Amino acid sequence: MRIAEVVSTFPPYLGGMGNVAYYNAKILSCFGHKVAIFIPNIKKRKYQNLEVKALFPLIKYDNAAFLPQLLWKLRPFHIIHLHHPFIGGGEIIWIFKKLFPRSKVVVTYHMDLSSSGFRGSIFNLYNKIFTPRIIGIADKIIVTTLDYARHSVIKDLMERKKRKFVEIPLGVDVNYFKPLPINKQLKQRFNINGGKIILFVSTLDKAHYFKGLNYLLLAIQGIKTLNFKLIIVGEGNLKPLYKKMCRDYKIEKKVVFVGKVKTEELPFFYNLSDFLVMSSINKGEAFGLVLLEAMACGKPVIASNLPGVRTIVEEGVNGFLVKPKDVEELRKKIQLFLSHPNLVQTFGEKGREIVVKKYNWEVIGKRLNHLFLYEI
Repeated sequence: MRIAEVVSTFPPYLGGMGNVAYYNAKILSCFGHKVAIFIPNIKKRKYQNLEVKALFPLIKYDNAAFLPQLLWKLRPFHIIHLHHPFIGGGEIIWIFKKLFPRSKVVVTYHMDLSSSGFRGSIFNLYNKIFTPRIIGIADKIIVTTLDYARHSVIKDLMERKKRKFVEIPLGVDVNYFKPLPINKQLKQRFNINGGKIILFVSTLDKAHYFKGLNYLLLAIQGIKTLNFKLIIVGEGNLKPLYKKMCRDYKIEKKVVFVGKVKTEELPFFYNLSDFLVMSSINKGEAFGLVLLEAMACGKPVIASNLPGVRTIVEEGVNGFLVKPKDVEELRKKIQLFLSHPNLVQTFGEKGREIVVKKYNWEVIGKRLNHLFLYEI
């Protein structure tokens, strides 16, 4: 079949939806399907033998991009697979389905749009007007966890159209993200000598404010006696603010901002660390792909106790869950890992085992292939 993956971001941008679209395309291609990925950009390019069609957006703001070209570009495809939310793309897919009702549309609902202030008001309006319509025209709706869907803005839609919804979690390439020897060159490049390593991975822009890095910085401010460094992987327009926070909290020497890293370097950063922290604060975080990547590398995790996220982290088995925004609880769990290396090793080994069994892209790919072939 000819399958179109439609997504608002794509590697090397450090974001979950783009990575998922990439792996969806890669694994479906292995099953013999012809897959093209449609993204907003101005250049056409090949990405590791995948067909990437980068369309020039008429309007673009952050990750929103208005792509009316999709109306005619998608006609040759048997299945259109939209990764939502995609402001400016999702609405075009809705119109496309109305114009061509026999076309098949699958929507993967990744997360709720969430923010505060004026931006939050716009998101709330979008969720009321467009999200129900986009979900409504889909032949199938994939959710990464039913737990998240039951607590999201689409929960009422799911209750009314249960047969349309299917749970397929995100996956990870366990042959790419795997335990590796510590890369000494990375340690030298960023002057990391001795002590434990905490890792935080996210784009540091306004679209990812919900990752809660400010709460993690507050948590480590209170850890005075243990030897450690926090490595922050990612780039974005909030980075100057986070750096200022480090100066204000007097933790500059404890924090290393490494910026955007090459995709091929990311597994080495996971392996350089002792454990990963994902301190997200709200339902903008629906799953947490970085948790799977860290676990695949044999690293335990600390994550916020949020719908969806808590299906990945088994409390006291492969990591710990903490209440969102609870700085004191987050600090205690970090201190526990810093003080108990045996616990870190045991949790890390269990995490790798869980990922290989449940979240391997080969396993997820078989489920996707079956869905596309027989369930739509």
